[in-house]
Amino acid sequence: MERAECMRAFLLLVLITGAHLSPDPKIIFGTKGGRAEFGYFTEIDDCVLYRIHEDGDLLLVNCSQPDSPQPDGYNITCPGKMFSSFILNNLTLSQSGDYRAEKWRGTNSRIKTTMYRLIVCADGDVDLPEEHDITRVADHSAVLCEFNSTLGNGSSLQLYRYINDHPLLVLDTNSSLEDPTSRLKFDLNDSVVIMSEIRNFQERFRISCLMWRGAQCQSVRYRFLELSPKVVFAYEEENVTLPCTSSDFPGQLSWFTPTGLVSISINQTHPQEVMYMLNGSQSGDYSLIIPSVSKRHTGGYECTDVNVMGDTIRRIILFICTKFSAVNVMFSHDESVVMDTNVNESGSMMWVQWYHQKGLHPLMLITQSYDNVVSHQIGISDVRMPEDLMGRVTASSFSTSVNISNLTAEDSGVYTWRVIMSDTREAVCYEGSFRLVYRGPFGVHSLVYRAPVLGCMLLGLVAAVIWVKLRSRKAEQTSGHQSREGQQSGDEDLYDDVEVAEDSV
Repeated sequence: MERAECMRAFLLLVLITGAHLSPDPKIIFGTKGGRAEFGYFTEIDDCVLYRIHEDGDLLLVNCSQPDSPQPDGYNITCPGKMFSSFILNNLTLSQSGDYRAEKWRGTNSRIKTTMYRLIVCADGDVDLPEEHDITRVADHSAVLCEFNSTLGNGSSLQLYRYINDHPLLVLDTNSSLEDPTSRLKFDLNDSVVIMSEIRNFQERFRISCLMWRGAQCQSVRYRFLELSPKVVFAYEEENVTLPCTSSDFPGQLSWFTPTGLVSISINQTHPQEVMYMLNGSQSGDYSLIIPSVSKRHTGGYECTDVNVMGDTIRRIILFICTKFSAVNVMFSHDESVVMDTNVNESGSMMWVQWYHQKGLHPLMLITQSYDNVVSHQIGISDVRMPEDLMGRVTASSFSTSVNISNLTAEDSGVYTWRVIMSDTREAVCYEGSFRLVYRGPFGVHSLVYRAPVLGCMLLGLVAAVIWVKLRSRKAEQTSGHQSREGQQSGDEDLYDDVEVAEDSV
């Protein structure tokens, strides 16, 4: 049990870190009727190839005796001027197994022995892909294996990754090898393996996928994958972090930037305005930190091992964008709206994007246009229009303006555009947005209709209250006046009575 766990940990380490390890024996894949190559030989005096069996090794060919007959079913070409390897031609399924190649100098000096394990599949790709057969994949996910047939009971998938041109097993569904980081997903019904969050891989890498039924390999597929550069957009004076993680090159990585080479500094205290990289010799984090970016930071960045040509871990393209103020647009049901970038700068359009964001939901790319340069360098793929906008969005030439028809309340939100242009010196980026606000249809239940009516009613109510108060105050004033007049009349009568009394006396 402990041995199995150790092996599982070892294979996962190979997958996640890409450790430069050489398995023994070296694995070779072939297809029925194809050919397989064993080894690479130079300055050869004598080469010998054996097939390894439990009951004894079988000599297949001794190149110092080219006229000697070969065992039945074998057609082997020795290394020479045309080939530097043993070539096993017209492969059969029964030729799967272990082989040993020996290199001799003279008759008594064996200078090299190499072990091989040949796996012959019923069909599949004949040769490994070359440089021009690259498939670009994004860094967030990629389909690594895909077969046309569905796997049944007793079937399994294997995934190999090439390290120094040698395949290492990183996934075997038959042995329940599971990735604890959940980066590998496989579906046996669809015969597909998907990797998410591709990291710690070199910029380019080869993989082989095998589909098995029982102990027989049914099909083999090869892929040569290249990670598309990660595109980062930022604004002036922002602090930007460009990620790079790897366990392959402790303390050896550097960043190539538009402003020069950035290497690990022993003193990790830096002036606030200076670009620097993290020392990932312990953590594996070699991210580049750019405080207060400016337009001079626009360009390509490479996290790479400067001592080994081609060992690029991460490529990033950074754009520093000029941001325009948002424009508010009111709309009603079934109306149309035209949104225009209005970028009048001189230069040629390279890349235009339009995004839609509803509330707190993330931005969703709805349409984009790009030229061949951007498509080749960044590996952009066509975007699928969201279902709710299908048939309602029309874009102008190179998507500099967008028209959305038959608007509904669901179309509310922020529409962000981003324009990448090239002038004579560099690429420039502009960004702006439209905030679409739904105002509802007109009618008795419409807020647009009800608001004035409610306002008038409120004014009428206020006027009525004022009128009532004025009437009440006037009534009170009239009552008080009459009361004072009555009081004055009573006093006069009293005065007359006093005078009458005095006369009597």
